[in-house]
Amino acid sequence: MKKNNNIKVSVIIPIYNSEKYLNRTIDSIIKQTLKDIEIILVDDCSTDSSAKICDNYKDKYNNIKVIHKEKNEGLGMARNTGLEYVTGEFVAFIDSDDYIDQQMYEKLYEDAKEYSADITFAGMKIINPSGNERGRIITPFNEKVIKGEDIIKKVLYNMLYVQTQKNKCFMGMSVCKAIYKKRIFDDNNIKFVSEREFISEDYIFHLDFIPKCNIIAFNDTVYYYYCDNENQSLTRSYKPDKFKLNKSLRNELIKRVKKIGIYDDVRKGIDDLFVGSVRGCIKQEERCKSRKEAICNIKKIMDDDELQECLSNYKSNNIKQLLIDKCLKYHLKLISYYIVKIYRFIENR
Repeated sequence: MKKNNNIKVSVIIPIYNSEKYLNRTIDSIIKQTLKDIEIILVDDCSTDSSAKICDNYKDKYNNIKVIHKEKNEGLGMARNTGLEYVTGEFVAFIDSDDYIDQQMYEKLYEDAKEYSADITFAGMKIINPSGNERGRIITPFNEKVIKGEDIIKKVLYNMLYVQTQKNKCFMGMSVCKAIYKKRIFDDNNIKFVSEREFISEDYIFHLDFIPKCNIIAFNDTVYYYYCDNENQSLTRSYKPDKFKLNKSLRNELIKRVKKIGIYDDVRKGIDDLFVGSVRGCIKQEERCKSRKEAICNIKKIMDDDELQECLSNYKSNNIKQLLIDKCLKYHLKLISYYIVKIYRFIENR
């Protein structure tokens, strides 16, 4: 698509059944102090009123585009659809139940231009279902800008390794708290993979995009608000193949970091990330299945050779995690089930 030189940032929002939060999300973009933006709403075959909400905004604002997909393909593929319609200098992504500070794109664009950056990252605040702050992710580096070879040595290392280490600040892997230079997408034919194949498309995207960058800038200010809403709960998002998808992600990450040449530096981080994701699988089984079925599924997970290999080199500093990890390592399926159950009971009191 021909580029509109007036558009500084193109914002892509993949949407699926987000009627409860969608107005808040779109309004937070409309209110941006940076006015030279376009908003691309990608309706991924919603079955609620999301599609109608999108059309209502399009009728009201001339900088909004709406694409109604003919087939539901998931978040990553919806982002790729949005990329086909981008005309701006930079690209941003927002999840359809989150929102942003009204100055986000103005400030990130100013930083990108000042430092000639290919990516500019901002801070992110995590909001729980009660509306309270549950945590935040901010700049992990002392530098405002990272250039050249240090991009891979520092940025990818932090993203893939440091996040699993206690008492170390990590940058996270979400694409939603940054703006990305569109030219790099075009020059390298970069697309998102499907989360239905690898469960976390953002990790793989950054392994493709970041090595192509010359300069990355960081802004300490929290501009993005990630909302941990009830529709993201384990009960509502049960995936019977969740463990398999996490294994696929681990193997894909290993393949790509070998190609980049940082395998030895980040292998432990990837394995630790996999162990952490397995805890999530155990929690999902405990919460969503009967005891008999959950224990059966947990046993299948524990018997996996790749998991046991990772556990042999992993030790958590967190007592809760450590107990579950020991159960996984020694195939204590029943005990692990009840440990998770007890933890959930305590957390919900």
